[in-house]
Amino acid sequence: MARNIYVLDTCVLVHDPNAIFKFAEHDVYIPLTVIDELDKFKEEQGRRGWSAREFFRIYDSLDTDAMHDPKKGAKLGEKGGKLFVFNSELRLKRQIEAGLSLSSKLADNVIIRSTQQIKEDSASRKVVLVTKDRGLLIRARGWEVMAENFRSDLVRVCARF
Repeated sequence: MARNIYVLDTCVLVHDPNAIFKFAEHDVYIPLTVIDELDKFKEEQGRRGWSAREFFRIYDSLDTDAMHDPKKGAKLGEKGGKLFVFNSELRLKRQIEAGLSLSSKLADNVIIRSTQQIKEDSASRKVVLVTKDRGLLIRARGWEVMAENFRSDLVRVCARF
């Protein structure tokens, strides 16, 4: 079976902080922009704050050095999947395209561009953006990025390009 790459959006981790473990033998990428958004939420009361804190507890339990190494990745279980943190700031700052702003107001654009960059770096592999944000799915379609809607029990394809 081919190993795919799944790029997770913030809302997936807010919905299910354990989502990184649901991709079995596939690799999971989290752009730094997602980490930044979760960091803003962690002080909040309620579900969103709890989810952000829970994700950071999970993060701390993994091999954090390996997940920041683009060649290693942190192991996510017995089936061989790995977690990578993608430094969207470092890699995309030099490559931003006209119309796809890196402003913090448009974090979705950074996530889309991160997915594009990961695809360029891994041309032989299927790279999919996973989200629960309908607006991001629509934006991804506009930028010809394969995107799927996350469900805890099933990842369904919503857009293919």
